[in-house]
Amino acid sequence: MSSVSNFNDRVGQLAQAIAAGKLIDDQLQVIDKGWIWKIRCFVLTLLSPLYSCLGKDPFAHVRVNNVAQSLLKQCKENQVSSELKEKVVNEILNPLAAKTKGKYNLDIATIAGSIRSIVQVSREEKQAVLQAINNCAQQLHRKIAESSATSVCFAPLSIAAVLGMVLKAMPDERKQEFLRAMGLENIPEAKVHAATMQILDDLVSATGDQCKIHFANAVALTPGVGNGIHPSFTETVEGNYRGQIFLMENLEVVNKWVAEKTQGKIENFLQAADIPPNLIAILLNAMYFSAKWKDEFGKPFDAPFTFANGNNIPAKMIYQQNTYKLYDGGYFRMLEMPYKSPEGHELTHVIFLPNEARTLSELEGQFTHQFVNECRKQAVSQEVRVTMPKIDVNVKEDRLLSMLQEIGLPLRGALPLISQSAELSKIVHQAMLKVDEKGSEGAAVTGGLISEKSCPAPSQAFKADHDFAYFIMDKESILFQGNVRDTSALVH
Repeated sequence: MSSVSNFNDRVGQLAQAIAAGKLIDDQLQVIDKGWIWKIRCFVLTLLSPLYSCLGKDPFAHVRVNNVAQSLLKQCKENQVSSELKEKVVNEILNPLAAKTKGKYNLDIATIAGSIRSIVQVSREEKQAVLQAINNCAQQLHRKIAESSATSVCFAPLSIAAVLGMVLKAMPDERKQEFLRAMGLENIPEAKVHAATMQILDDLVSATGDQCKIHFANAVALTPGVGNGIHPSFTETVEGNYRGQIFLMENLEVVNKWVAEKTQGKIENFLQAADIPPNLIAILLNAMYFSAKWKDEFGKPFDAPFTFANGNNIPAKMIYQQNTYKLYDGGYFRMLEMPYKSPEGHELTHVIFLPNEARTLSELEGQFTHQFVNECRKQAVSQEVRVTMPKIDVNVKEDRLLSMLQEIGLPLRGALPLISQSAELSKIVHQAMLKVDEKGSEGAAVTGGLISEKSCPAPSQAFKADHDFAYFIMDKESILFQGNVRDTSALVH
């Protein structure tokens, strides 16, 4: 029997059980198994007799969440028909929401939207979307580097998630123009949204004891705007992007959401000066990342770091000798250092180091999805003596809209699925990244502000003591990228 048939039978059994008055099939697995969960279960188990006397189920919220999350996972893994998705929502999730008296309706509604929005995406289609995101990121990297003398740091996938929501709100003609500019004209829009979220989900699945990656999406609305939003936009935000839609009475509401989703690493994201006249909505993505080196570096020490202009300053440097992948590209070298990550993931820190500091911009001019991956494929494992600086960078950039326009993305214009008079007026992005002897920690947030018109070899030295560019990647997905070319990124 096929997996789809098995799943169809399972849905039928669950629907019958719920119709018969049972809250959940006990064979479903509990998702959260951390120590907090175990203590909570122990306490609730002790209180179970009391709950039973009161006719209540102490595990109701866990059971409901289990069913919903399990069904969402299985719907994604199987080629599920529209009819079966509607059966899951109408005969299982909606009755569960009714049985729990609405307490968990918001979570169930979000998961129901995700199930209804599931679009099957081939491996080739997802790869095409990832390549388009990475190529756009390299063009954006060059634009930022050209327009500023300070070090660059940004999170491409955070920006991509917000652009995905902007794409959904566009009129059809401009959607096609956007997809052509991204090189995705042969992929349906619905699959672009689905592939983008699958790329994020793939990264989140790396989360474990030594590595944490989280993404969150949302749309913050000013009072009175909600009634004008097209249902298909809401469905895409809540379904494809699993986004929260909430009322924004003031900036504090948005900044509190950002601080929570970035583990407190980015606070006071938006200031009054960031807000355009007639603001009606903010499209949001926030992310958090932390990972430990597979092999820790030694204690920091002071050594000079030299900039392109010949100036140098004492900086905190870290060192270790180990086996790493190294590629010699002639006028530059590339080093790839692994973080601890679970099986199926290849979380790494990639450094592109020009032989002379003055060639960093020339090297960055070569960056494309294909260039970066070809360098990584040709890298050879060998003993390397690595010296690099500790990094502590926090960059806020509010000129992304004009930069993205300059590289060909048609972002200016009406967004009728949000409001007939809505348009994207600004994109604000903030990224922070710390790299030290133990590992790396980073966070990023993107806000799209919507307003109304008006081989073994002898040990080699890799000394990153002058300007260089870096990527933090899992396989081909770029979490963070940037460069170190001024004091703002260094610990000294």
